[in-house]
Amino acid sequence: MSTIGLTIFLPDGDPNSIKIYKVDGWVGTAFIVPRAKLKQFKDRDEGNSPSLYFLFGENDDKKVYIGETENFFTRSIDHENKKIFWNLAIIFSGSLDKADIRYLESRAIQEARSIGRYIMENKTSRNENVLSEFKKAADDNYFDTIKFVMAVLGYPIFEPVPKDDHKTEDVYCINNNGIEAKGKLLDTGEFVIFKGSTARLVEVPSITGTGGSRLRQLMSREDDGRLKKISDEAYQFTKDVIFTSPSLAATVVIGRSTNGWIYWKDEQGKTLDENKRK
Repeated sequence: MSTIGLTIFLPDGDPNSIKIYKVDGWVGTAFIVPRAKLKQFKDRDEGNSPSLYFLFGENDDKKVYIGETENFFTRSIDHENKKIFWNLAIIFSGSLDKADIRYLESRAIQEARSIGRYIMENKTSRNENVLSEFKKAADDNYFDTIKFVMAVLGYPIFEPVPKDDHKTEDVYCINNNGIEAKGKLLDTGEFVIFKGSTARLVEVPSITGTGGSRLRQLMSREDDGRLKKISDEAYQFTKDVIFTSPSLAATVVIGRSTNGWIYWKDEQGKTLDENKRK
């Protein structure tokens, strides 16, 4: 297997500020720009060139907006006023024209929506524009590198949710006052809750406004539908859903902040913590 070189550069020496990533042999460049550093990005040439960009909120919210622009700073001012949720932008630019970024935007939205790891803030999808065979192949290769970089940066928006037959070993459960959920810890440290599991409808007041509470609200929205109300006491998961951690998964299930490493248990009653970390 060949190795891939990824270089990070901090233009002002601050790891909490703008970061620039380059992949060996790739014509593109990736930028991570905190919302508070938008004006600083304006002074860079890349801030005024055709780009594909992703807007992310808090990690627990799992929300994303995907867009294309010929001037990211100008476009971001519009988002400042109309999109409240985001606090970080990931921007890809370099050797792109208007046709390229429209094609890349269409591919990114379609693929992210079909995979379903993140809640899409895009209300509509752009039809894929027609490119020459040569240009389409080049843009597809460009997009493959974007997917690689996004995964490396910890935003697996294009990584498929692992399929599971729900009968394999290492299945963990929560049984709590009529609520029953089953799932599995993944090698990535993420936790997948299986379709058909239930979650408490009413959450405790203390988690209001937290990432877990916001995620529950988003997942139960009609335009998302991963949590469906089935009674006055419970939601049901309509598909397998992947979470960033066992604790976030458990919090969504029982409606209060929870240490998932202790709460998820196997058939013998042993916790994740006992089986995986001790």
